[in-house]
Amino acid sequence: MRSAKKKNLLLINGFASPTAIIDELLSQPVSDSNIYLSYPLGVLTLAGWCRQEFPCFDIKIVDAMMELHKQISKPARDPVALDDFIAAMLETVAAAPDYIGISLSFSNGHKACLRLCRACKARWPGATLIVGGVHATTFTHRIITEPSIDYVIRGPGDAAFVDLLACLLEGRDPAPIAGIVRDSDSLASMAPPP
Repeated sequence: MRSAKKKNLLLINGFASPTAIIDELLSQPVSDSNIYLSYPLGVLTLAGWCRQEFPCFDIKIVDAMMELHKQISKPARDPVALDDFIAAMLETVAAAPDYIGISLSFSNGHKACLRLCRACKARWPGATLIVGGVHATTFTHRIITEPSIDYVIRGPGDAAFVDLLACLLEGRDPAPIAGIVRDSDSLASMAPPP
């Protein structure tokens, strides 16, 4: 156990579909489309590690693709814009998070995930926003330039995420943690992910 401090952690499994497809699905009153769904193993693993290391954290998990699936599976619904859908999805989070972790694993869904990041930061400007996943690892140099993102975790994120949270809680500099990128200035010396 690393800390007994009470904090709110929001973990979001990001979008896996391109924005154009999501927009099309949300704009139709009825849909018979199937979307790609997978178990949110990344955020579930992070939640497990965080429950062990930070037992006083209140952890909320949101699966964006499952929420999208539930929305488009409704028998009759009003069309909704992606940004409005994201806002409604975030309204389900009761307590303002201190930390937000977003899995940015699918390149197809990166634009929708960036809109999700912006919406999170607009709703909770004081929260620290951390992204990780395959797309974030591969395209760190582009992802870190997004103003809403505070940190990118490159490579395996389970231990790095917990170590980053511990540093932030204790007021320590997270620079020594392998795979942590905080801004575009650190890109010049960016080592390969662990």
